[in-house]
Amino acid sequence: MRIHCPLLLCTLLLTAIFPASAQDSKAPAKADDITIKSGAELVEVPVIVRKGNAHVSGLKAEDFTLFQDGKQQKISAFQEVHTQGTVKTTGAPNQFTNYGIDNSVPRITIIAIDTVNTPVLDQANLKQEVIKFLSEAAETGEQFGLVALDRNGVHVLHDLTTDPSALKATVARLKNTSPVKEENRSNHLKEAAPTTASDPDLPEGQHDFLPQWGGMMDQQERTFDFQNRSTRIDTLLVMQQIAQALAGLPGRKTLIWASSGFQFADGMFKTEGGLNRVFTGPSNSSLDQGLRTWEVLNAANVAVYPIDARGMVNTAFQFMDTSVKESARYADKESIRDASRAVTNTFDEMAMQTGGKPCYGRTDMHNCIREAIEESHDYYIVSFYVDKKSTTPGWHKINVKLSQGGGKIRFRPGYLYTGIKDSAAAKAASLNTDYSLALSSPMSYTAVPFQGTFKQINSNGAKKTVEFELMLPPSAITIDETDKNKMNMDVVAVVRERGGKEVAKISQKIERNLPEQGVATIRAQGIRYKNKFDLPPGNYGVWFVLRDNISAHVGSIVTALKIEP
Repeated sequence: MRIHCPLLLCTLLLTAIFPASAQDSKAPAKADDITIKSGAELVEVPVIVRKGNAHVSGLKAEDFTLFQDGKQQKISAFQEVHTQGTVKTTGAPNQFTNYGIDNSVPRITIIAIDTVNTPVLDQANLKQEVIKFLSEAAETGEQFGLVALDRNGVHVLHDLTTDPSALKATVARLKNTSPVKEENRSNHLKEAAPTTASDPDLPEGQHDFLPQWGGMMDQQERTFDFQNRSTRIDTLLVMQQIAQALAGLPGRKTLIWASSGFQFADGMFKTEGGLNRVFTGPSNSSLDQGLRTWEVLNAANVAVYPIDARGMVNTAFQFMDTSVKESARYADKESIRDASRAVTNTFDEMAMQTGGKPCYGRTDMHNCIREAIEESHDYYIVSFYVDKKSTTPGWHKINVKLSQGGGKIRFRPGYLYTGIKDSAAAKAASLNTDYSLALSSPMSYTAVPFQGTFKQINSNGAKKTVEFELMLPPSAITIDETDKNKMNMDVVAVVRERGGKEVAKISQKIERNLPEQGVATIRAQGIRYKNKFDLPPGNYGVWFVLRDNISAHVGSIVTALKIEP
């Protein structure tokens, strides 16, 4: 059932009867902080400064110099962040929210166990290392979340918790699963033909078979490339979902990606005719999704810390096979070396582009996790305003220098600027992707903060009428003053039965130019949206998704609804 609500106010109360008292106690931003876009956009750059294994504290804004595209920028805001150990959340029967009531900067770490790209033996070793870390972790208020990446996307294994023992038990119960891709390619085609067509000892007819054999080898290569490309894109989309779930939370967040990795630039080398390695360049699909993933992670201030589940890697052992008569071909050796280098290059790139730090070539993965978390305890945020009148849409380099020595500095190297009106087609495409992922994700997106409640359930024949209300604080939705106070947002609500079948949907686009009085009211009180579902008794999952089409932000809440007979 698809429900469309009439656009003329319907149940959207732009007169904003969102009570000020509720907004003051629960909203993540004050009324004065409403996002009214005019001529500038604030870019926050988290900066890690460490000497040895300790944070360098006490630095001031004048100790930093910040550059965009080689041009020095004025530091408009500066903060030394000492994160808190807990995150407070609100919740009551029939109420739901995607933000908390505490405005302090939390310390949040998400451990993502990647079973898509990790062979079974690596998974077993990785689990033991995660359990070892959690066994040593004390209950200090550190907030951990645990997710798994598998064939069907991302699964929340455990919500944010300060109890390491609860996570330990969850990891111990996690079953090893076969990855989507196979690590070792079949050798039956390689054994079917000699290494060179010029071999004088070739059996009669073997010369005629060689071109066919080369074609089969090429086809096998393309099959594996397609398989790897699919798992690579799936992994990047999952990272986007995690970033969106953390986007509305303040401060720098840590994503520990525990995986055997994938080849981000897979396809740069091909085995031509089954024999010769040739350079072909990276695939566009990887680059496109990679750029989008970095954009979403950076916008959410999520730093990725890749941890190589392979441990110590020696490619010399990977191409040794005593079950075949012939020694490995040079092309095979180079292929394995290229693949291993490509994986570590992926780890380097994901960490570098987000301000994290990779960990590979080590067997103490539990220490890698600990080191990543320690970096998030203390850091600096250096911010500057981007003038959209003089900044073109696209990727812009960031460089931060420290005037005094004695500390190593690390930060993400750039940001993607789209502006409010520029790159409309690209923004629409990314919004559609975010929307689709939000409706399939088990995690709530937090870039657009809101809360809601199921108000009442009334009888309506064999069905029940369920009224709901969504409340947006003043900072939630962008109002573009440069375009006659324009507001442009989508409201979507989807109800699903157990098993995923969709039973009801509300979809409404709200686009209008607001009078000055309307802007003032929203600035002071926020927005309230009301609507209703007609549903039979049962247990349901409800996905609420709000899209701000001007800022390209998405917020969502995933909640449960039980309707008694």
